[in-house]
Amino acid sequence: MPLNLRDVIEKKLLPHVSEQTRRQFDRLTLPAVLRYKPSRKVLATIADEVLPQIPERNRDYLVGCALHSLVKLNLSSEKWRMVGREILPQLPEDYRMDFVIRALPRVNDREALHEQLPAVKAILDGLENSQFAYSIIAQNFGKLQHPDVSVSKLSFKKTGSVLVPLGGELTGTLVRKVDMTAYEAWKKASDAGIPVEPIMRAKTTAEGNVRVYTKFVGEVLGTFVALNPNMRTEIERQREDILTRLNQAGISHGHAHELNFVVRIEEGKPVVRIIDFDRAFQTKSG
Repeated sequence: MPLNLRDVIEKKLLPHVSEQTRRQFDRLTLPAVLRYKPSRKVLATIADEVLPQIPERNRDYLVGCALHSLVKLNLSSEKWRMVGREILPQLPEDYRMDFVIRALPRVNDREALHEQLPAVKAILDGLENSQFAYSIIAQNFGKLQHPDVSVSKLSFKKTGSVLVPLGGELTGTLVRKVDMTAYEAWKKASDAGIPVEPIMRAKTTAEGNVRVYTKFVGEVLGTFVALNPNMRTEIERQREDILTRLNQAGISHGHAHELNFVVRIEEGKPVVRIIDFDRAFQTKSG
């Protein structure tokens, strides 16, 4: 191994990790890394530009277990510099390692990477830097279209019903496909003034389901409370009130767990809404 590559490892990479990872590096990590013949410049750029953007708690894994996956991408030092300086700082720390490992491999040249940046910013802005926004970016990176396009369909994996986030000029608009029973329960809740995702437009499909156009209305309750613990009491009060009102209206949401409540600050106060009515039904008519 050339001495200059060893210098990069010893002086730039390993100072970022724990003593245990350093001791195991030569035996467990280095052989896999060298298989892809990384250049000194690339390793130095990863160490100087990318690793400082990764939370300390994740660096042992990134260097000790995933470094070979990064060099396998065969990205230039210029691209790694762009990742470290222009993309990762836009993402919250908790999502940065996941982005590097899962999303980055989908783009293999600087021009394509650069084209993704306006879309990343538009999604973060349109979805208010939410957990939902980061998931969409991670799942669609490499296929994101410029925010000036009239509309683009994005992917979002979830259990249950189909959810299609829209991009381009309609970033922030969501399309949910639900059955008629669920839609009628959702509309009944909305008409009763219960805080739900707004029904902007609804269209019946040929199969008898309903395609509902709605919009992003806040961060997942658990994430919001973790960031704003002083609002926990008021948020829990509103959540319980929503559940009570649904019961009084004769509506079963079907899966009213924490992930299906979202919170947004409106006029300086937290507003809780319940979302994702794909399993909802009416327990009584009228």
